[in-house]
Amino acid sequence: TSDPEKVLNCMEDFRLVFPVKVMSQDSGFGDVSSILFPYYLQDIPVSACHADSYQIYMAVEFSGDVPSSSFFSLLSELSQIDNCQSFTMRSLFTGHMILQGEDLCLYFMKTNQQILIFKNRSARPARSVG
Repeated sequence: TSDPEKVLNCMEDFRLVFPVKVMSQDSGFGDVSSILFPYYLQDIPVSACHADSYQIYMAVEFSGDVPSSSFFSLLSELSQIDNCQSFTMRSLFTGHMILQGEDLCLYFMKTNQQILIFKNRSARPARSVG
């Protein structure tokens, strides 16, 4: 598929990623010590969001291929956003942020020259990891 939201949905269906349960145990940043992006996608436009899809939260552009070190820098920057009350990684490619009192479940994906961050749609029920 050429649609990153559909790829995320398929990854979820095959239990490759999981919606984050806010009350799950915090694993901190240790899980991303040997980061490997799960999918390598061509640069593609992100479609307009529908009510039943993941929403694009942020796209970080790079002039060349995205190095793993940039992912760590991005995580650090995310944790220092104004009004960010907490930011923790729950698994390799999912994070949880409390921003201005709102719970955001974030999913990280890599394209050719971007790191895409998606917000989990609220309509999908959370599954426990494991």
